[in-house]
Amino acid sequence: MPRLQQPLLKHASFVRGANMNLRKLMIELDIPDIQEILRIDMDQDPEQALKFIKEVLAKQVKTSLQLH
Repeated sequence: MPRLQQPLLKHASFVRGANMNLRKLMIELDIPDIQEILRIDMDQDPEQALKFIKEVLAKQVKTSLQLH
């Protein structure tokens, strides 16, 4: 079984001094985003998965956290 990585907050360099309150959120995915997730899953492509997280999901999470 793979060893779990350190908790995200321990490596929360994305916060960089900002006072971001973490909370549950819902993000909306467009059809192309959903298709990309399914493609990544089928291809089992870790590089594309990381790229998608950084370029799409992380941006949406950060934006949602800043709105409130």
